[in-house]
Amino acid sequence: MPIRLDEILSVDRLQTLFDTFSSATKMGLAIVSLDGKIWVRSGWQEICTRFHRRNPESERVCIQSNTRCPQGVSTGTMATRPCPHGLINAATPIVVHDVHIANLLTGQFFFTPPDEKALERFKTQALKWGFDEDAYLEALSAVPVLPEKQVHLFLPYLEQLAEMIAGMGASHQKPEASGAASLDTHVGLKGQTGWRRSTTGHYVQILEGNPLPAFV
Repeated sequence: MPIRLDEILSVDRLQTLFDTFSSATKMGLAIVSLDGKIWVRSGWQEICTRFHRRNPESERVCIQSNTRCPQGVSTGTMATRPCPHGLINAATPIVVHDVHIANLLTGQFFFTPPDEKALERFKTQALKWGFDEDAYLEALSAVPVLPEKQVHLFLPYLEQLAEMIAGMGASHQKPEASGAASLDTHVGLKGQTGWRRSTTGHYVQILEGNPLPAFV
């Protein structure tokens, strides 16, 4: 029987963690199972929620992209790539007992502002999918442009988060797991949520040019 994310951790607590991260970094986040179910998401851009995810055909492209990790990306690694619709995405698998159950995704940003060639591509997509071009390009203009070095600073954090979730799933799936073990999993996520929210703050301080904070 497939492992459900809500069976191994508190989705609400994970949502809080994602919201904190996305608010601080402007990077979209999601966990998507291999059947395309979005368990948690935060910081998604209007160009995706209002356009790419509204048209059944363009949404199908999104789902295919979200459920397939790039070739060569294994557990504990994450690599950036263009998504099929032209934004930057990255994914890492969540694997429990050698079973790939979901992907942790980040993206919905650019490394550089769209040039004329890119703008023509988005205009073509608007025509192809039946989007209102002016509204679509307005949504495009709101997509954040993030320095590539900054994004790569945060990828190890997300890799570790995916491994933490996988570890909780592995603990939950042990034959001797009990109600107490399940409670421990939720308590563990609560502690990790606080630690990772603190870590996010430390990263943001570094990016803003403040002195390197002390990790306690």
